[in-house]
Amino acid sequence: ANTDDGSCVPFIFGCTDPEAVNYNPIANTDFGGVLCNYAIYGCTDQTAFNYNPNANTDDGSCIPIVLGCTDNTAYNFNINANIDDGSCEEIILGCTDITAFNYNSNANTDDGSCIELVFGCTDSSALNYNNNANVDDGSCIEIVFGCKKKENTCKEKTYSHSNTRVRSNEHC
Repeated sequence: ANTDDGSCVPFIFGCTDPEAVNYNPIANTDFGGVLCNYAIYGCTDQTAFNYNPNANTDDGSCIPIVLGCTDNTAYNFNINANIDDGSCEEIILGCTDITAFNYNSNANTDDGSCIELVFGCTDSSALNYNNNANVDDGSCIEIVFGCKKKENTCKEKTYSHSNTRVRSNEHC
């Protein structure tokens, strides 16, 4: 037509599909849905662990990034971590009780092997040797041969003369 009789409707381009995220209720021309964008649900937060660059509709599924050890066989495994930060430590078994005789400062997992400190004489040639002792307390009494006392001990005296030490068993 070359004359406008008032019945012409102007073209309003846009999406005419009500299911599309960019539906335009006043549009009357959309070229067969080419102008429509449909919802792609997912995480739209670019800083999230599960960001979906194709999503155009956030579905509330975003998971924050948690750095940590993700190796479940490591000593410091972090069940909440979703990105490994290289901090994993191997499990080292040993005694972790700092008051124990066999404390292992490298151990990070106690294996039940801790031994209680037992103070006493650890010199097996001493008169008062304690085979249960694991820490020498300086109480060892040396056996002096030739002593006739019933307890088999002698009171020794040590004399110093010209930087030379001399022991005497004069009290046996």
